[in-house]
Order: sequence, then C-alpha cells, then structure tokens
Amino acid sequence: MGYMRVELEDIYFENINTYSSDGSLFYFNEDMIVNMKNVYANNVYGIGIGGLFINTINTKNLIITAYNVTLSNSYIASSRTSSVFIWLTGGTFKAEKVTIKNTGGDCAGIIIHQSSTSVEITDLYIDEFNSKIPTSIFSDEEEDYSKVSLKVTNAEIKNIKSRGALFYFHGSNGELKNITAHNIHTCYKDDSCNRNTGSNIIQTKSSIMSLNSKSTVSIEDSTFSNIYGEWGFGNSHSSQTELRNVTIKDGYEKNGIFYFNKDDTSSGMFNIYNSTFLNNNGIKGSVIHIKNVLETNYRLTINNSTFYNNHSSMYGGVIYSVESNTNKNVHFDNCKFKNNTAQYGNLAYSLNENSEPIFTFNDSQTLQDLKSGSNMFASNPTELIINNDSYFLDSILSGDTVNETIIGNIYDDYNSQLSFGNINTLNMDEIVFYEISIKNNEESSNQAEVIGQTKGYCLDDACLINNLHVVGDPGHYTLLIKLLTFGAFSKFEKNHVSMDFDILACDESKYIFQVKEHESIKSCYMPTCSISCNNGKCVNDNVCDCSKTTFTGLYCDEHYKVERIKIFDILYRIIAIIITIITILCIFGIYRYKNNPIIKGGGIQFLILILIGIFFNCGYIYTLTMERTNFICFYIYFLKNMGFSLVFGSIFVKTFRIYIIFKHVRKSASFQLYKMFSIIGGIVIYHLLLLSIWIKLDGIKSTPVYSINNYEYIDCQYHKSHVLSVLFNLVVLIMGIALAYSIRHVNENFQEQLAIPIYVYGIYSFFEITVEYIENIPLGFKDGIRNIAMIIYTIVILYYLYIEKFYIIYYSKNKNTEGKNRLLSPKSPFATVKNKNVLNINFKNTHNNSII
Repeated sequence: MGYMRVELEDIYFENINTYSSDGSLFYFNEDMIVNMKNVYANNVYGIGIGGLFINTINTKNLIITAYNVTLSNSYIASSRTSSVFIWLTGGTFKAEKVTIKNTGGDCAGIIIHQSSTSVEITDLYIDEFNSKIPTSIFSDEEEDYSKVSLKVTNAEIKNIKSRGALFYFHGSNGELKNITAHNIHTCYKDDSCNRNTGSNIIQTKSSIMSLNSKSTVSIEDSTFSNIYGEWGFGNSHSSQTELRNVTIKDGYEKNGIFYFNKDDTSSGMFNIYNSTFLNNNGIKGSVIHIKNVLETNYRLTINNSTFYNNHSSMYGGVIYSVESNTNKNVHFDNCKFKNNTAQYGNLAYSLNENSEPIFTFNDSQTLQDLKSGSNMFASNPTELIINNDSYFLDSILSGDTVNETIIGNIYDDYNSQLSFGNINTLNMDEIVFYEISIKNNEESSNQAEVIGQTKGYCLDDACLINNLHVVGDPGHYTLLIKLLTFGAFSKFEKNHVSMDFDILACDESKYIFQVKEHESIKSCYMPTCSISCNNGKCVNDNVCDCSKTTFTGLYCDEHYKVERIKIFDILYRIIAIIITIITILCIFGIYRYKNNPIIKGGGIQFLILILIGIFFNCGYIYTLTMERTNFICFYIYFLKNMGFSLVFGSIFVKTFRIYIIFKHVRKSASFQLYKMFSIIGGIVIYHLLLLSIWIKLDGIKSTPVYSINNYEYIDCQYHKSHVLSVLFNLVVLIMGIALAYSIRHVNENFQEQLAIPIYVYGIYSFFEITVEYIENIPLGFKDGIRNIAMIIYTIVILYYLYIEKFYIIYYSKNKNTEGKNRLLSPKSPFATVKNKNVLNINFKNTHNNSII
C-alpha cells in the first residue's frame, strides 16, 4: 500500500473483537495519504500493542486527515503501553470533529505519537475514559524542539477516571487553545485509583501536564475544573510553560497546581498571564508548592491574575515555599487576592520573611494592605521561645523534680505562633522531637545530669516539659532544650533555648545527702514513703523505722508474731509422753490385779475408762504445744472434753454411787451399773453433738488474736454456743464437788479417795476458764496454765486412784502383818480401807462384789 491514496467515507464498524491478534481497526505500515470522513466505530475490542482505532508502524511521511470520526464503547487489553485512538510512529495526523466516548484499556492513553510526528486536532470531545494502569491521555515523544508536534483547539475532555497527566511532552512543542477539562481523575477523589503507578511516576502524579526535556507548551483560553491529584504540573527544569487566560478551579491538588521539588524531578519555567485560580484546595499551597529545588531550575512569573477562595488545610492558602531563593524566582505582578485561607499564611507561607515571593502592584497601598491583614503571611518557624507563662528554673537541690511545666513555642518571622500538629493526624516523620541536656557554666569538675527520659515530642502548640528530675554537684548550670527533628517544618537555626539555674548545697541537718539515682552524683532529699509508715517514722525513701512502735514490717503495719517457747513445748510433750507411759502401765496393772479386792473395789470398768480419759488428756497437753489451725482447734476441743467426760464423768458417777449407798440406802440397789455408764455416755454425746453442729456451721476457726502489746498469735475461735459447753461442764463439776463434800464423813472404810481429784479438777477448771475469758493474755501463758493445771490434775488422779492402790497391793504381798497393819492404819496416807475384806459387803444388784 506504499505511496497510495486511500479515501474512507461513511463507514460504520460495530462489535469488532480480536482475541488472538493485534487487531487494530486501521493498520498502516507504509507511507501514504489517508482521508477519513464520517467514520463510526462502536464496541471495538483488541489485545495488541499500539493503537486500537489507528495503528502505524515504520512510517515516516504518512499523512492522515480525518473529519467527523467517532469511537465509542471500546477497549484495548494490553499490559504494555497502548493507545485507544491512534498510535502514530511517523508522519502527520490532522483531524476535525473527533468524538471518543466510554473507552479505556489496561495500560492505555488516547493519542500517542512518537518522533517525527505531528498531531493537530480541532473540535475534540472525550467523555468517560479509564486505564487500569495510569497513563497520559496525550503522549508526545517528539524531540524536535523547533517543531509543534501537538496542537489541540476547541477540546472538551471530561470524566477521566484514572490517574495520569492529561498531556505529556517529551522534548517537543505544544499549543493548546480553548481546552475545557472537567471532572478529571475522579478515582483520586474517592480513593479508588489503581495503586500500580506504572514506570513513569512523574506522569502518573501530574494531573494536568508533564513536560520533559526542553518541551515548550502554551495554553490559551482554557478552563480546567474539578481536577484531582498529587499536583497539576510536573515539569523538567529546562521546560517552558505559558498560560494565557486560563482558569483553574474547583480542584484538589495535594501539593499544589504548580509543583517544584527536585526529589520528584519537578521544576521548570512558567509564565502566567491574565489567569484565574478559583476554589482550589490542597494541604501546603493550593496553587504553588516549592520545596527543595535549585535556584536555577525554576521560575514562576504571574501577571494580572486572580486568586479567589483558594484554601490549604495547613500552610499557604496560595503559595507554600520553604526555599530560600523563592524571592528571586517567584513574582506576582499586579495580581488580585481575595478570601484565600490556610491555617498558617492565608496568602503565602515562606521559609522566612526574606525569602517570601515578590509581590508588586500598580498601587503600593495594596501590598501594605496585604501585609497588614491577619495571617496573610506566615513563615517556617524561625525560633524556639520559652513562653511567658512557662516555669523558669532558678535554683534546685540535687535530686529535685521540677513538677511545674516548662513551655516552649515556635514562632515564625511574622511573630505568629505555629502549631506542631495533632498527634491523631500526624505521621511519625511529622512529629517534632526535642532533647534536654545540662551544661556546666563553671570551669570545674562539677557535673549534673537529667535523670530519666531526656527526649520528648511536641504536640499541638507547645513543647511541654515537666517532671524534670535533675541531680548534680552544687554549682551554676544551663538547662538546654533543643529540637532534634522538625516534622513538617524545615530546619531552622534558632532551634534551641536555654535557662541558667543553680544547684544549691545540701543542708545535711535537714536532708539526706547520698548517692541515690546516679552512680556517682549524690542526691539531696527528704525521705518520702509512698505508703504510710503508720506509727513508724519514714527515715529514707520507702524505708520505715518501726523501732519505737509495737509493729514491724516494711511499713510498720504488721504485728509481731508471738513465738512459742520451744523448750516449754518440748517439756510439756515429754511430760505428756511420760504420763501416757504411766497410764499404759496402770492399764497393765489393772489387768494384772483385776481379781484383787482393792482393784475390784474401785470398779475395774471405771478405772479403765478413767485411764482412757487420761490418754485424751495427754493428747490435749500435746496439741496445746502446736500452732493453731482449724484442724488443731478441732482436736483441742475434742481431746479436752473427751478427757473430761471419761475422767471426771467416771469419778462423778463413782462419787454419786457412794452418796446413794450411804445417804439413800433403800435406793442403792436401783442405781445399777448401766445407769452409771449412761451418765458418762450422756456427757460424751453432749460434747460430740455440739462438735458436730459446729463443724456443720463452720464454727471452729483459727483466727488472729492480738495481745495488749499488739503482738499477734493464732488462737481458736469457737461458735458462740461454746458457752453451753462451758456451762454444762461447770454444772457437772459443781455437782461433783457437792457430792464429794456431802460424803466427807462417810466411814473411811467405805470411802475411796475421790474428793481430792474432784477438788483439784475444780481448781483446774477455775484457772482454765479464767485465762480463757481474760483478753490480751498471750497464748503461750494461756497454754502454760492449761498444761500445768492438766498435768497436776492428771498426776493427782493417777496417784490417788491408781498408784496408791498398787502401792497397797505391793506392800500387802511383801511386808509382814505388822507392817501391813501399820500401812493400813487410819494415819497412813494410803489408808483407803482398813481391811481388804471390808469391800466385800454384799449389796443387791451390785456387780463384781464392789461398792463402786
């Protein structure tokens, strides 16, 4: 088809799909002349590289003219850069009345032309376009600087969803006239953009135009509205851009419409005339953002232009600049500014006052009015200052904590206080950190340090420093507060403040002066105890002296524990064991001489019961030497009252029977043996019943008890019905004493020595009840009284009811008659009976021929 002329007119394409080949609708690989008129293509789908509607390869002088061309509802699914409408590799393309609607691709622009090409379009309409991977809509890679490679006149471009510069020039010239762009990069607005930015970041982040190399572009009589992105123009330093009668409005560019930052290779030369910037929004400079750019790489001159209702959420309602050369490179000439706002600098935010952009007006009063306006100009912080309401450190003692707050604020060159930002909205790299240190102002070896955290961060409108803990040798020092990072701000020289203070000598008569928080520097302090020492004295930090109290422990709130006297406990245990051995021997003796009238006369069953009761008494003595627990308390009551029931109960019924025999002779035969056992059993059952009730009601506890000196010991606490047990035992005891007293005149021939054990037990009970119910008596003393009384009482019973009998039996077998008579005489201490046969008196219903 080389060197041919092709005429295409009144052609309609629909539903053209190529799934297995490149499938361009028109494909040219040779130079020729092509004329198109009234060509319509709908629902075209391709997967190849290049252009979907027109694709050219290896052409140099191809000439294509088109009139009234429409492409709609079409898509090119190529992962490599491609074009929906035309891919021109060489030649010229001139078109009029071109409509492109509802198109897109995986990585697609609309018009891409490379070296040695020229594209001129008049009356262009583009609506609804999206590329998955952001790509420029118009991409010109011509490198002939003297040639206009792209000229667009009367174009309406709207509803472009994906990101990517509308126009990209790589070393060529462009002319754009009467362009209307609306609703561009809407994915940025609703945060739905593809995160894949492609290979050319500067193209992706620029929303309006990106110029590379020595490209030169002029834009006239055009309007760009509702455009969203990182920035509007991202150009190279050698590019030239001119705007005449251009309106940019109602958009959001995060870093301004004109962006200068060498980190993003964005700079360039701009000349703007008679243009309007209306209702634009950003963070730092809604229109102009300058940061980190060489002086020779950018210039911005704006003439007779208007800036209305532009807003930046942080700095510079119109222009944000933190470069020192801005005053040389940015010039506003006879421009109008109205209702532009920002948190800091409604009009301009600069590195400092000297570097603010140049503003010139036909009327010099206009500049004065701007300067006098509230918050019209602001700068990067230039100085850290201690607030007048701050605490000023003067003198302290080593180890003191400054609880008052030192307040540091940052101010700009216009004497306006700036904010460090809210912690909820700042990134980590936007937080300002400071450091505190101390400098020695004297030529000495004295040293001082801040103890604890020396670094902090500033929030909202201040650096707040409190709880400052300082240790040091006495002397004159300077406290330094220096900013380590500057967050969203640029670094500034006056980034530190200082205050002189003295560390005073320590008065050791009032304070403690010793090493405490530092390994070598001493602290001077009054001791403090975070927890009260109660009745004690705080002698050092959290150290209490309890020596003058009756308490102990770290905070003098613990009772001294009553220590048991071990030697006495051991002695009582040994005595209990000896008594147990004697009791066992007595049982053997009873069994050995069970047929002896003396033994039979005492009632073998009751003698055995008494000995069993003595076993309980020995257990009682032993348990009184042990630390109290609920278990031990149970056994103390059990052993004590079982001993009482068997020992005193048996003595009681023996005494009662003698009383009946000699006081009520007629009734003596009715007092049979089972009744005697029933009385003893009743006493036993009574105490066991009480014990069972207490166990059910959790009425046996070991609880702390305190002596009059606040000494603590563990004693047993019984149910309140314990008084019933005491009263019951007292009643039985009193009855026993009364019975013993009533038979005191009974003929000695018929009287066993029962009165003395009863009287002794009465005395024992008196002492026990006395120590039991007198408060504040030490447990060791109580246990001593109980043990001694029980030991005496038990020994008296063994002596008078057993040892005496065995002694009589022994002497009756081994002594002559004279000696026996002497032994059995009334004056003998063992003279229980005068004749061993006396006890063999026959009573009706008596058993074993015994009286008792």
